[in-house]
Amino acid sequence: MSGDNPYHVQHINEYCDYVDYMVAGALQDIREALPLIIREELIKGKVQIDIDDKSFEKARKRISTLFDSLTRLGR
Repeated sequence: MSGDNPYHVQHINEYCDYVDYMVAGALQDIREALPLIIREELIKGKVQIDIDDKSFEKARKRISTLFDSLTRLGR
């Protein structure tokens, strides 16, 4: 099959490039639309965020460490 067609590899590469460009374009569209989508959902007031205890504790410790460092710099 591919051994019979000297352009097979070239066609595969062109198709992969095409898909890469399409995905990059779709990703850019999502990045541009996402802030508006999030804002609209927040305005609705029906947003619920759940944070597991382990993640919360990890974030709390990092924030505490950051503020402790800043406090020491101000002395």
